[in-house]
Amino acid sequence: MFFYNFFFSFVSKFLPLLQAILGFSAVIIIHECGHFFFCKVFGIDTPTFSVGMGPTIFQKKFGKTNFRLAALPIGGSVEVLVEEKKPQEGDKQNIGHSLESKPYWQKLLVMLGGILFNLAFALIVFSTLFWQGMPKMSLKKLKSVEVKEVIKNSAAQKTGLKSGDIIIGIQNKKLTSQEISLEKFLGILSGKSSKSSSTTIMVKRASESVTLKIIYPIKNKPFGFICLPEGTYEQLPGKSLPFFTAIKKGLTMTVSQFLGIGKAIKSALQSKSTQGLGGPLAIFSYSMKSAQRGMIALFFFLAILSINLALLNLLPFGIVDGGRILFLTIEAVIRRPVPDIIQIAVNGFSFLAISALLLLLTYRDIINIWFK
Repeated sequence: MFFYNFFFSFVSKFLPLLQAILGFSAVIIIHECGHFFFCKVFGIDTPTFSVGMGPTIFQKKFGKTNFRLAALPIGGSVEVLVEEKKPQEGDKQNIGHSLESKPYWQKLLVMLGGILFNLAFALIVFSTLFWQGMPKMSLKKLKSVEVKEVIKNSAAQKTGLKSGDIIIGIQNKKLTSQEISLEKFLGILSGKSSKSSSTTIMVKRASESVTLKIIYPIKNKPFGFICLPEGTYEQLPGKSLPFFTAIKKGLTMTVSQFLGIGKAIKSALQSKSTQGLGGPLAIFSYSMKSAQRGMIALFFFLAILSINLALLNLLPFGIVDGGRILFLTIEAVIRRPVPDIIQIAVNGFSFLAISALLLLLTYRDIINIWFK
């Protein structure tokens, strides 16, 4: 009996972690498949396509590509032949199979391939969910609400809420001691579900607890914040849509999420703030929570993550696709290569900046996940 309970407990905790890791890796592999696809379309050699990281446990060559399965099921990569070696005299067989030998528009599509595949994955997931019946996740019993971003000049800002605050109570009662749904909670914050002219919220801020008073200036207006609620979810069945209607709805949701996430990234860059951003550990944590709610919730989260990855690769940083697209575009305009010293400097600075950001976000993830 002890062994059975131990085994069941281990599997119930390990399985969501495994699903989260494989799901996260799948999003990256889909991105790499985009580069690989357009390389094959335009006759560009790809010496290696690797699934996972670390030591090789299996490999097989198909055509000119060595497909490799690594020991750690995290991510993947495709090696693209960027520049060809100078052929020996009379050897023309391997000429014209590198990225550099192709026209600008083909190079651009190769670089955009990963981004396009990530967006296509999100579109397929959303469309399939609408076709089968997009379930609605209803948060029936709220436990806490983490404040990710406070909108400027909103009621939330005037109340004194700050990014990083965790709301643990409302109307002088802790959330855990009352049966309150997310919809009702937001209704109280906006004044829609409250008969009085004000209310209070209990907030955990760093190591202290504070009580803030909300005075409703205009009722039924949004409170003005972006939040991450935690609690007990209930999955409600959705209505199955016709195939083409589902595709249309899926496209609308993909575009909506793309624009919404893009706006959030723009806001973070303009404010030079990392509040509301999550690192690798936060992504795995959210993936695990989604996996625990079921495969539908996991795929929905992976679709959102895939859009995030597409947008990040559009940024003009040297070590992501956007940086390479920037260099390719400059070279197409000036009709000569960007000097190596400039590319090395930009790539090096980008690597250091992104590494520093990831270290900061990972440190904050550790604090938020294990010490809060």
